[in-house]
Amino acid sequence: MVWSLRGGSSFARVRESGRSGRAPHVTVKVLCLHDGLPVRLGMAVSRQVGNAVHRNLLRRRLRVIIAEISEQLFGMIVTIRLFSGAAEVSYADLRRNVRTALHHAQVPLS
Repeated sequence: MVWSLRGGSSFARVRESGRSGRAPHVTVKVLCLHDGLPVRLGMAVSRQVGNAVHRNLLRRRLRVIIAEISEQLFGMIVTIRLFSGAAEVSYADLRRNVRTALHHAQVPLS
């Protein structure tokens, strides 16, 4: 289960206190709260990434990628920012980039 992160204050809290990781097309910020709630996901996909169709496709892909590992992210807030060129990568490459960025943010994944 993945909850959506809403509101600018939540994004600011993760930006200020969270750990960050980066991969070629992705930057991830993670804040561990250990509050017993499912993972909360916030996404920033700018117009530079592509048109609305591409941006929405990428958002759907990110939700699925995070849902696959949501049990390992329990009690965390995760924000993901995509860079230009992300619309051209395959699903497998995007998944690999997200997992790499989470690894760099010191999130233990199996």
